[in-house]
Amino acid sequence: MKIVDVQAFQFSLPCRDNLRVKQTLIRNRDGFLLKVTSDDGYVGYGEISPLPGFSRELSVNVPDILKDVKTRLLNHVVPSHIERMEGKISHFLEDELFSPAVRCGIDMALLFLAAHAQHMSLSRLINHGHSKHIPVTCLLQGDRESILREAREKLRAGIHVFKLKVGGDDLQDDIDKFNGLCEVIKDKGWVRLDANQQWDLDSAVKFAQAVDFVSIEYIEDPLKDVGAIPEFFHRTMIPVALDEAVQKLDFKLLKSIEGVDVLVVKPTVFGGLEKTWRLAHQAKALGMRTIISSSFESGLGIVALAHFSSCLSHNVPMGLDTLKWFAKDILLDPPPVENGMFVIGDELFDTKQIDDSMLHEIPL
Repeated sequence: MKIVDVQAFQFSLPCRDNLRVKQTLIRNRDGFLLKVTSDDGYVGYGEISPLPGFSRELSVNVPDILKDVKTRLLNHVVPSHIERMEGKISHFLEDELFSPAVRCGIDMALLFLAAHAQHMSLSRLINHGHSKHIPVTCLLQGDRESILREAREKLRAGIHVFKLKVGGDDLQDDIDKFNGLCEVIKDKGWVRLDANQQWDLDSAVKFAQAVDFVSIEYIEDPLKDVGAIPEFFHRTMIPVALDEAVQKLDFKLLKSIEGVDVLVVKPTVFGGLEKTWRLAHQAKALGMRTIISSSFESGLGIVALAHFSSCLSHNVPMGLDTLKWFAKDILLDPPPVENGMFVIGDELFDTKQIDDSMLHEIPL
């Protein structure tokens, strides 16, 4: 299967409210679609959406990088069985050092292309034993009342795992939000906390001592100083998950940090699906869980991540609850969710679902 055409498109998704990612305020989520077409007429789309505050590349640099991507892909034959995630995509690219978001988009486009050629869904292509449903994690962010209101709604909709952003300027406000959330969910769910490395050790311990941690599944990135995590764990016994450190530290270091048994991976930031797959299987061999997390991708990116996630774990809630932040999407219909679960079908992804009016072609 030879690639005979490579196109790129830009999009901008308006946010319902201003989206705050770390210290960056986002009013429109900007990104790119990579489209590859084979000599048999099959098509694959991949999303390239660097996340401000996390991604090392900037959106303004992506159009120039895409010209190099076209040179690398055009008129080349895609290797067979790239869905095995054994490094064939890296070999195909000749280990070119494409930035993480770009590499994620290439992986996605090539895998969708392979799935299209075999007339099946991405999840069925990767793993015929994939899970048919992925539990949805509800991401909570904002003031206390809006958080509690959304938690009540989502609980009624069948969602039982909530991710609460903490680490704000007011520690007591974080404590009040968490305690209020626990009153809402009672014994019907779990809370994943995410402090985005905003706390020092004393603040993190103070938070832990002020709350009932029975409902806490884990706390993600609690400390600015990763080296202090073992002490935090000893003093609080709250399990720790790592996100930002996953992008920076060698796996040997990650697995040696006491108290850490969960890795949260954003494929867009980490460097693609193939690289994420290898890390997840390394972690699984040591009894560590891997949670796939969105980088506020469009509906296309969420569909890809949901199908990819379904091949890694069964019944593990993944961090893909981000489409609600957008007033419009590039997909005409959102990914199907039933009773708090993403529905993972075996059918081929319908490219007619892409709203062409949201796309602006970039000359390459």
